[in-house]
Amino acid sequence: MVYVGVVDAVPTTSARTEGERMKEALDIFAADQAKAYGIKTADQIALRPDLHLHVGSGIISSAKDADCNLIIMASHIPGIKDHIFSSNAGYVATHAPISVYVVR
Repeated sequence: MVYVGVVDAVPTTSARTEGERMKEALDIFAADQAKAYGIKTADQIALRPDLHLHVGSGIISSAKDADCNLIIMASHIPGIKDHIFSSNAGYVATHAPISVYVVR
């Protein structure tokens, strides 16, 4: 099981970047899941220059890099903007070369 976090790569005023904070939290989460369910886990952070425009492509790229055969991701109840712009889950489901399971 590979857990992926997509993080905005824009620098902050903090000494620690958002990517470093997310990586630390994801490491702990993946280790907890491995221990709780007796599975092998890995995790990675995908840095994107503009988080809102590239979340879906970051997820797809990370899945390809990790040689995954299924993407499982969460979604939200569609709002007005989702009828104009594709949601992240919609983008991944449409563009991923592997199976995608969307959980709402």
